[in-house]
Amino acid sequence: MSTQVFACSECPFFHMQESYLLQHIEHSHPEQYTKLQNNSQTNKAPKKKTRRTEFPQPFPIHDRPNPHTCPDCGRTFTRASDVTRHQRTHTGERPYTCGECMRGFKNSWDLTRHHGQRPFRCSVCEKGFTQLASLARHERIHTGERPYVCTTCKKTFLTNGELARHQRTHREKPYSCSFCEKRFRCSSDLNMHIRTHTGEKPHGCPFCRKGFSTSTRLRRHMRTHVKKTFYTELAK
Repeated sequence: MSTQVFACSECPFFHMQESYLLQHIEHSHPEQYTKLQNNSQTNKAPKKKTRRTEFPQPFPIHDRPNPHTCPDCGRTFTRASDVTRHQRTHTGERPYTCGECMRGFKNSWDLTRHHGQRPFRCSVCEKGFTQLASLARHERIHTGERPYVCTTCKKTFLTNGELARHQRTHREKPYSCSFCEKRFRCSSDLNMHIRTHTGEKPHGCPFCRKGFSTSTRLRRHMRTHVKKTFYTELAK
């Protein structure tokens, strides 16, 4: 895995690939993107390949400095713009206003989502997204990439959220029965247990219509029909 990232100077967004960052700047900070393009053209030597020396440069993830501090709570940030954005949580300021309904927002991303704009398009299915990170997660459906790995069982997942929910099954039992307070690691186990209280038997046998609380018990029962059929055929 790469140890460098390209970070946006205007907001907390960063990415491992420069092309994704530039796409983010173009859609989310068009004025900044225009400045970068102008600087690139100014520094370009005649008849030579353009070098984007003014575009964002990578830096080591673990070496990111935190020189900017919030005067209200002491939290530190890598950029002054991060502090400005963070301070709005203290002041309640909402400088980004919708021109149609005059509703205010703390940052440009929220305003973009409010307008329903989806500038980031999937190259495979053309589905649109409001954020580049959402597009990256979606594209894994097409590529089959599952970058998040459980360190306990090595099972892989599309998103960090899915991994976090899975890891709870190794260390927690968050699902509690409302009848007896017995706890379970996953909701499916809880649902099967609740049937012991309610008497629900949603799995019906296609041969005799007898009901069972789990598919496992149904399959076990159906073997008795297979055996009966087998011995009946032998007796003929």
